[in-house]
Amino acid sequence: MPGKRNLWRASASTRVQAAALDRGLDVDLAIIGGGFTGNAAALEAARRGASVALFEGETFGRGGSGRNVGLVNAGLWLPPDDVIAAMGAGAGKRLMSLLADAPRRVWSLIERESIDCEATRTGTLHLAHAPSGLADLAERHRQGRAMGWPLELLDAAETARRTGSTAFHGALFDPRAGTIQPLSYARGLARGAMAAGAQLYERSRVGMVRRDGASWQLTVNGHPVRARALLLATNAYFDGIDMGFRPEIVAVSYFQAATAPIPQALRDTILPGQEGCWDTAMVMSSFRMDAAGRVIIGGIGNLEGPGGAVHLSCGAAQAAPDLSATGRSAV
Repeated sequence: MPGKRNLWRASASTRVQAAALDRGLDVDLAIIGGGFTGNAAALEAARRGASVALFEGETFGRGGSGRNVGLVNAGLWLPPDDVIAAMGAGAGKRLMSLLADAPRRVWSLIERESIDCEATRTGTLHLAHAPSGLADLAERHRQGRAMGWPLELLDAAETARRTGSTAFHGALFDPRAGTIQPLSYARGLARGAMAAGAQLYERSRVGMVRRDGASWQLTVNGHPVRARALLLATNAYFDGIDMGFRPEIVAVSYFQAATAPIPQALRDTILPGQEGCWDTAMVMSSFRMDAAGRVIIGGIGNLEGPGGAVHLSCGAAQAAPDLSATGRSAV
């Protein structure tokens, strides 16, 4: 929004820059998109000896990766049993196992690559916005415990103590999870990929992608690129790439607004354990605290759209107009 600063860009401690592509390339793996997925894939592929070129149309983490809430979660929106029912026992349980291990992988990457991203491994709270939400959390707790996950179902009193609010009917606590500064994490992955030997390029827009026999042919900033494998890691930011088809994407925008750093006396009562939070409402809300003591509140909506002023004037976001961010993801 005009006059607003992006919180994560303003507070990011990790810096990384790359040039725009200005020549042709021939690589093992071409990656389109410089967010979490693309940067992490470039890092791991380069560490395994592949020649890698990653192309980001703007700057690293410019999309949803660098503008999200920064919750490091294990799982999906859907409960485990629903995922397994939809995918089948084999594939569903394998996916649940991978997701259960996801926070550990993130913490391990942060440590291995020395990424300075305000990593806080104190868990997350999934908050019951109503009695129906608490019933949903109780079922998620049952399913998760059956899979061996260390989840805890909290009552309203314990939830109030941990959040500083009496608005919730209970919570599901996941000690595996936590929070990060998302843009610093995205940039840290990019920096690690470059150190591992991957070629990363910013402001390098992919114009065309075509399969040509055993390889992929791309045009990037007008230059030819040939790759034996291709990873499309653009999420909902598929901006004009000619692949011979147009992906069908339903984009969901989510905004955040932050207060100024709050006094220590308030920090001792609002999220004293530093958990990241989101609720069970259909139109989800979130809140957390960053390292500087800003309370960051999020909700469905687009601050860059015509309803931005309405979003900022509603509820708790009313106190948080100075720093903001909006990102979008694909559904």
